[in-house]
Amino acid sequence: MFKILTRAALAALALGISGLAQTATADQLNIIIVDQERVLRESLAGQDLAMQGQALRDQIQREITAEQNSILALQKEIERNVKAYSPAQRDQKIAELNGRKQGYQEFEQKKSQVLQLSVGRAQNQIAVAMKPILQQLIDQRKATIMLDRQVVMYAVPGLDVTDEAIKRLNNVIRTVKVERIDSQKSVTRPPSAPGKPPIGIVKPN
Repeated sequence: MFKILTRAALAALALGISGLAQTATADQLNIIIVDQERVLRESLAGQDLAMQGQALRDQIQREITAEQNSILALQKEIERNVKAYSPAQRDQKIAELNGRKQGYQEFEQKKSQVLQLSVGRAQNQIAVAMKPILQQLIDQRKATIMLDRQVVMYAVPGLDVTDEAIKRLNNVIRTVKVERIDSQKSVTRPPSAPGKPPIGIVKPN
């Protein structure tokens, strides 16, 4: 069995490696490194995710812009017709405008959540495919620790297995589906951290 670490755990792990090395022999401590950002950036599935994610981002931005324009149009309508309104009509229109303005921030936040949830769910497809690949690399290299490149300041050549991870991932998954998830629906957030496959794996001796 192996354990997937969070970023906080990774930071603690990085700080503790020097202490671990003092008590472990070279045979007992075997580290390999994977650059998860490169995996997402350069793998076929990651590139497909980026393309679909950008399309969804553009769509959501158009919806946000449409709401902004709608509020602005309502405000101009009130200014243009304020003298023609009855007191009740004027109060109703002003209340509607104020409500739209007050609700805009929540509207924008919900749209942002739609993007985050939708892309996060698609990223998890890559994470699921990466998990057995990372396990294979651990087993084949007889590694005791796998670290993300972002927490490594320096490593001798040969420890980084990112190229091999990308190659194997391309053989398993080439495309993902970015399905829009409206934030109003009841959804479960992906179990892995958004934006990345599982980070940092430690295999017990």
